[in-house]
Amino acid sequence: MPKPDRSPRLDLLFGGISQASSQGVTSCPAGGGYPTLRQALGMSPQALIAEVEAAQLRGRGGAGYPTAHKLSATAAGAGPRYLIANADEGDPSVYKDSTLLSRVPERVIEGMLIAAWAVQAEQAYIYLGGKHPECRQPLNAALAAAHERGLLGQDICGSGWNLCIDIVESDGLFVRGDSGAVVNTIEGRPPEPEVRYGRHLASSGLWGRPTLLLNVETLACLPAIIELGGTQFAALGSPHNGGSKLFSVAGCVARPGLYELRMGSTLGQLLEASGGLAPGATLQAVLLGGPSGSLCGPEALDWQLDYDLPERSGASIHAGGVSFLAEDCDLVQVVLDNLAFLVSESCGQCLPCREGLPLLEQLLRGLASGSSKPQADLKLLKQTIALMRNLSTCGLGSSAGTSLESLVVRFPERLGLCQG
Repeated sequence: MPKPDRSPRLDLLFGGISQASSQGVTSCPAGGGYPTLRQALGMSPQALIAEVEAAQLRGRGGAGYPTAHKLSATAAGAGPRYLIANADEGDPSVYKDSTLLSRVPERVIEGMLIAAWAVQAEQAYIYLGGKHPECRQPLNAALAAAHERGLLGQDICGSGWNLCIDIVESDGLFVRGDSGAVVNTIEGRPPEPEVRYGRHLASSGLWGRPTLLLNVETLACLPAIIELGGTQFAALGSPHNGGSKLFSVAGCVARPGLYELRMGSTLGQLLEASGGLAPGATLQAVLLGGPSGSLCGPEALDWQLDYDLPERSGASIHAGGVSFLAEDCDLVQVVLDNLAFLVSESCGQCLPCREGLPLLEQLLRGLASGSSKPQADLKLLKQTIALMRNLSTCGLGSSAGTSLESLVVRFPERLGLCQG
């Protein structure tokens, strides 16, 4: 199988990595430019939030929550307010955030400055995943350069506004990207998930204060919104899904790697951008969304990739990990590998996840070997997935059964089951 090419092809918004198209934005100059920061500081926070709302930007970390709603809710709370850039990226199928931080850290920092100005935060944190140590040096260098140029610290660009950005590192476990775990880690408490989700942090986040938590890719979109204008940014994508999206592509394609497509582009267009199928490969399935994602058949090539996809197909793009799987790929083993990964990454804090994951693995092995009672095991499997989805503390447990469920529904013959 071809080795992934980690040199990204970013052609719409993320200048500084590749040549921007005529519809793209100004690339960051060598040494780290912040071309839209002064423009943003010349806008009121309310006007800035209105521009983000017009851009129809949705969170690129996986949930797709409207970014303007987070900004508004955080800005409405009594200060002090905080900003967190979530760069944990523990999903092994995705490396978009680490690429942005390694190649164009100035772009992310500029996005943080814009977001912090919008909510009038004066303290921000970059929550850096332990699996991406390569980001540390370029990020530190970019932060130091911004301080030297008066773009961070006191009286930024003569505005009278101050912002400090600190880096906090996680231990790299997948579950540490949960918003509750992020907050706990920064506060110096055990880094475990809690039953509180990102949009609730707007009223009670770090130290009980309003906190804006955004994904790295989301933040990196903000300079483009300022430069292009919200309406033009929205026009790059599909309805209610403005801009572009980064996809980490693996599997039986000619050029595995990182690709940027307009929101609403089809899975088939992503395959085409990746050079098409590798020579001699026949497409059997696509794993959309990483270890917590869905297995889909070749019919998925016509699907539009945006955050309204779950309503249309039941699948989700999550953070943008996509694996094209050839005909000779063992789909049962793919799901077993997903479950094994999630077992190893689970914090074990809550009963549904702690007990449910091994049970799902056991049930799948029984169904695949033909040694179980299919109807009884299928019933238990569905009940377990439903309990985990409804009762698990964080997103790891609630989405852990997704790839298994899609295997049963879309590829029952792989388990010796009858359709329907």
